[in-house]
Amino acid sequence: MAKTILLFDIAFASLARKTHDSMQRKTRLAKGGIAFKRFKNGEVRVIANVDIRDKTVVLFKSFIMRQDGKLTYNPNDCYLELFLANDALKRAGARRIIDVVPYVPYLRQDRVAHPGEPVSATLFAEMTYRSGADSVISVDPHSSSILPLYARGRMLTTASLFADHLKRTVADTTACVVIAPDAGAKRRAQAIAKLLRLPLAVCQKKRNKQGTIVSFRCKGLPKNKNHAIIYDDIIDSGGTLFRTVDALKQAGLRRFTFCCTHTLLSGNALQELRRRKIRLVTTDSIPLPRAGVTVISLAGLLAKALDEVTR
Repeated sequence: MAKTILLFDIAFASLARKTHDSMQRKTRLAKGGIAFKRFKNGEVRVIANVDIRDKTVVLFKSFIMRQDGKLTYNPNDCYLELFLANDALKRAGARRIIDVVPYVPYLRQDRVAHPGEPVSATLFAEMTYRSGADSVISVDPHSSSILPLYARGRMLTTASLFADHLKRTVADTTACVVIAPDAGAKRRAQAIAKLLRLPLAVCQKKRNKQGTIVSFRCKGLPKNKNHAIIYDDIIDSGGTLFRTVDALKQAGLRRFTFCCTHTLLSGNALQELRRRKIRLVTTDSIPLPRAGVTVISLAGLLAKALDEVTR
């Protein structure tokens, strides 16, 4: 009998199944093993429907929920679901709880930017563990500053996934240059540039007191390159990406591939990607339907990590 049980919410059914099938250790994938419901007054109800006593429970939790018949990104309600699920599993007798949360919301709020603001990243990390999680597995956090908050977890990187994909799909890599869209993305971009054996250029932006970008330029662009491979952890509204592409066009580049782990695409970001003819390659960390977007599964990466932490 398997000592590890995999539970999942509706949005992560596919990722949980693929991860289960990729794992070497014997585990049980419990379909319908945990339910997230609502009382008539709107309060959240979480029910564990399988026997988890003395078991290691792996909970795949997205921040996507079904609203009005469609899947919608809702970090606030889904965080509450996560906390209640951890508590329910602990009370039901789970020996160990591992939260698999590929994308963690609020990580960009990791400091007090203006007086009177909370440090949301710290608060949600503490609440995740206090609600019952023993460990957290996530992918490409926005900033290394949050790593101590998840010291009992695993923070994975997608550099090798994207590098392998690009090696298979880009016909002429000699025409390519890897781009870090800002200084914060430099370390990630260096990793993929090294794997692809390509040059790296870093873009720099300056903002005013209101947070608006007032200048943007890219340093270190080599000559005779026409294909930019831009690598970052997240795209939300796409403002930084689009300024990057505009600057690169002025420098003479003509093809653009954006590799991004977490894809939100707020507002008209998807339409802007299409209008600017930017090829988007992403992962299934935020499982929303995206027409015309290439999606690489995190299943193999998560399976390897789970094999190690459940050993």
